[in-house]
Amino acid sequence: MADALTSYTAIRQISQFVGAIVFFHVSEYFLAIFFHGRANVSCSCQIMRHPSYCGFFVWAIGTQFMLCNPISFIGFLLALWRFFSKRIPYPKIL
Repeated sequence: MADALTSYTAIRQISQFVGAIVFFHVSEYFLAIFFHGRANVSCSCQIMRHPSYCGFFVWAIGTQFMLCNPISFIGFLLALWRFFSKRIPYPKIL
């Protein structure tokens, strides 16, 4: 079991997973600064308003990606994007 967790493939997959999470959060932070200004962005709660929705979105798309199912990947992407865009309206800026 320990050999499976320290193999080259396992370490590569874990590092890609961590890198994807870091890239996602950093890009959200920079987008928030771009749209709202640096003074208005102070914590991760302001960047990601609905973490559970974001987690479900990433999980659902990720499962189809990991299964190498391009048709369902595109279907999930479009359906979830449409659902969340209607469910979570962008806040009005005063």
